[in-house]
Amino acid sequence: MAGTGRIYVTAVRGVGDVNLTHKYDVDIRFDIAFDWGGYNYGGAPYSMSCDGQNTSGSATFAVGSGGGQWIWTNIGGTKTFRITMPTSGQSKNIGFSATINTGINPATISANGSYALPAITWEHTVSYNANGGTGAPDNQKKIYGSVLTLSSVRPTRDGYVFMGWATSSAGDVAYMPGSTYGADADVTLYAVWQIAYIKPTITGLTALRCDSSGTPKSDGTYIKVTGSWQVDRTLNSSNKATSVKIEYQKTASGSPVKAKEAYPNTTSGNIAEVIGSGNISTSSIYFVLVTVTDYGGNQQETVIVPAQARAVDVARKGYSVAIGGVASDEKDGFDVYSEARFKDKLLLERDGVLLDFGICQNYDSGVIKGPYTSTNSANNIRVELKRRGCLVACKITMLSKFPSSGRHGAFDEVRIPDGYRPVFDVYAPYIEVSGSSVFGAGRYIIGSDGGITIFVENPNWTERLLSTTWITDNN
Repeated sequence: MAGTGRIYVTAVRGVGDVNLTHKYDVDIRFDIAFDWGGYNYGGAPYSMSCDGQNTSGSATFAVGSGGGQWIWTNIGGTKTFRITMPTSGQSKNIGFSATINTGINPATISANGSYALPAITWEHTVSYNANGGTGAPDNQKKIYGSVLTLSSVRPTRDGYVFMGWATSSAGDVAYMPGSTYGADADVTLYAVWQIAYIKPTITGLTALRCDSSGTPKSDGTYIKVTGSWQVDRTLNSSNKATSVKIEYQKTASGSPVKAKEAYPNTTSGNIAEVIGSGNISTSSIYFVLVTVTDYGGNQQETVIVPAQARAVDVARKGYSVAIGGVASDEKDGFDVYSEARFKDKLLLERDGVLLDFGICQNYDSGVIKGPYTSTNSANNIRVELKRRGCLVACKITMLSKFPSSGRHGAFDEVRIPDGYRPVFDVYAPYIEVSGSSVFGAGRYIIGSDGGITIFVENPNWTERLLSTTWITDNN
């Protein structure tokens, strides 16, 4: 009687999270066969080896009756060996063998074989491209066999709405922020943008008292409304105005009265209407409201029509005085309906405190490159200042990446100019933001010499926005 054996791989699979350490489970099966049957044997010792790992046991086998054919019988069941793969990108060839002492003729049956495990790239990179916008997330690492949760950071772009991520610059949305990516491959995800809706524009809107023919009159009981409008067709080339409505109301808290409404179904037009039907009171202020509606939404503009022009007016009751209009009988106070020019300082005394309200002065540095363009060429800073009297309102917008955390400055690129500097150093905290995520916190120091210094917690590319106010005596 002749006997033989065979050993072979039945399955190879990654091992869950153990996959992070490059491990596989390899299933191996050992079979024996005889060309003549009818034998039963118990307690036959066997051994199996795979990649230097060994296992053994005792098996009972029964070879069915028959002759002239090989009758295969599994010995010891399927055995699993845990194999560690080499570094990323390298294949591995494993060898395995098995023997069994049958106790019959032949007494020992053995077999061996080998199996090639293919090379695996264990880490892949998911990168993000803002595709014309800013604020793309940082790259992410994706481990072979695992599922990666994509960054929840959303980029921004002026005039556009972020829709999601595509796998090509002109592709459709394939992934959303926070969704999962399971492919074992490098990928660049591109931001998909949709043009934002732009409201209709209303320009040159005026409203004047007039007579019934539209001739301007300071004591007119009609209102002539003029202007022009246009809808935007960037998002929808078929966009048109569905309604142009003119309303008026007596005082800011009054109820609107619809005077005119047209349905032009065109992309632009002019307004030239006389409204009011002779019922416009000469002693009241009126608000004229023009609303243009298109396929996407609407835009409303308001213009004020003063009461009948008068140099000085005193209310019939109460303690109200007006210049250039009619004094209110409903609320005490001082109203000015025309341009006011003061030849000297404007001083306000309240509760024994005298406040100086001088002319408002403005400063805007514009967007300036830097600081630390050697770290990131896109670094930029903008300083906006408004001064009224001795009070300065400051807004600093910085988009930047720094070489390290800690203190940086004072910067050479921009300083607080003369006339706006604080009387003493100002320490003001800020948060470090990218998209909708807060990455860190820091503080600005605005020196009395105009220097701008910053303490950085997270040196990565973030927005560092500051809005603060200080007192100045800097002339």
